Amino acid sequence: MTFPLPQLVAASPHYWGYIASLGGLLFGSGQKRDAAYTDVSKEADAEIQWGDFKRMVTSDYLFCLDRHSGQKRWTYKNGTIINPTIAGGGSRIYFVESRNRQALEDDDGKITLDILLGNGANLVALDLETGGTVWEQPSDLRMCQHIIYLSYANDTILIVGSKNREGYAWYYLYGFNAEDGKLLWQQNHPNNRPGTGGDHGEQIHHPAIVGDIVYAEPCAYDLRTGARVDTQGNRASWSMPRRSGCGTMSASAFCLFYRDSNPSVYDLRRGGGLGKLTHVNRPGCWINIIPAGGLILIPEGSSGCTCSYPLQTSIALTPR
Repeated sequence: MTFPLPQLVAASPHYWGYIASLGGLLFGSGQKRDAAYTDVSKEADAEIQWGDFKRMVTSDYLFCLDRHSGQKRWTYKNGTIINPTIAGGGSRIYFVESRNRQALEDDDGKITLDILLGNGANLVALDLETGGTVWEQPSDLRMCQHIIYLSYANDTILIVGSKNREGYAWYYLYGFNAEDGKLLWQQNHPNNRPGTGGDHGEQIHHPAIVGDIVYAEPCAYDLRTGARVDTQGNRASWSMPRRSGCGTMSASAFCLFYRDSNPSVYDLRRGGGLGKLTHVNRPGCWINIIPAGGLILIPEGSSGCTCSYPLQTSIALTPR
């Protein structure tokens, strides 16, 4: 089946942005033609993630289709939506929205966070079935200057972003109650590699949520309270060891996966351990190690990199 993107303004064609399915519903966003990063080159890679104050991909509206028939269920348009902050869970879909004039009048849909968040932004929750606004909360997220992410788990909304501070890329975390959007907690910590303006993605690390624990490199927090914890959720100040290379981590129920020169694993049950998964290849520069179905999947993501690793191929690993 082929589902065309719902167009809200005939004279201004939009393109697919965000996409996800929940139950029988298919969710998407309409973004401007040039909002997506599509060029594959070293120069384009640098534009996307190497360095500070990068431009976020944004959308002008959200929509919902029946994923079996393609019939439109609803559309929502009320501001500029930051794509990395869209997340669905429970009976709602959440996102951060800017209604600043400069954001609304942007030509290509790639916008820096000082414009999107500098004069205030709104955290919004919509009903999955109807698209109606359940609540919206004005939110001060100005500490997010390089990147911003939103995740949902266990009735909690997690927002993470970074800025430069004291010679580090410094990370800021905000926990919100998903029921009403009220702020539950906020925390901050430096990246475990010093220096700003980093050229290996130091300012764009993505968090992982495992059960009720948030792993935001190099720290772990209780999802509901923001208290520093160890890998088992006990009150303590666990710190992930410093690693080498770019990329950001993924997680399974029991392990963290990341690049430390090569594909590597940290066993949360043992407080470390296992180390490198291979010594002959490297994962890509983003989230490139996928734990799924009892396997570790590493799709090829290093081709064209100047790093001289001998094998450039997709790998699947199974427990011994």
